[in-house]
Amino acid sequence: MAKPNVPEAVKKNSGNKKKMSARLMAVQAVYEAGHNGEPFEQVLRDYIDNRTGMEIGDVKIEEPDRELFLSTARTVQSRREEIAHILKANTPSKNPDPEQPRKEIEPLLKAILLCGIAEILQHTNIDAPLIINDYIEVTRAFYDKGEVSLVNGVLDTVAGILRP
Repeated sequence: MAKPNVPEAVKKNSGNKKKMSARLMAVQAVYEAGHNGEPFEQVLRDYIDNRTGMEIGDVKIEEPDRELFLSTARTVQSRREEIAHILKANTPSKNPDPEQPRKEIEPLLKAILLCGIAEILQHTNIDAPLIINDYIEVTRAFYDKGEVSLVNGVLDTVAGILRP
């Protein structure tokens, strides 16, 4: 996986750095677990033991909020079918023919969306706009405007449905 640009919220000296680091790590762990064939809990242990405080470029990433990291990643794993269904139902299709299969979402972008939906589902104590904004920042670390707009639109729609 390509190393991301460091999200601005991770660079800033703010109370949100630990949460942003946790979200970035959750996305990376979910992505990696989907591609390396290792047991999910082993991937999470590797991230906790070896990747906290990692550097991206010359910027040291803040130690993540461990509870948020584990909760988000484990929610994706334990509720994968439900979250995948929510994602599919709320992802716009560029193909106007409903009989044609949808184009598959690129794996890293899918990991971002899965984690965002998982957190909206699981962490009802955190305002949805805060969650959405952080996943937009994570998306900006890897992608350009089009993908950022997709993540914003999907997560905003999902939050509107799950948290009316």
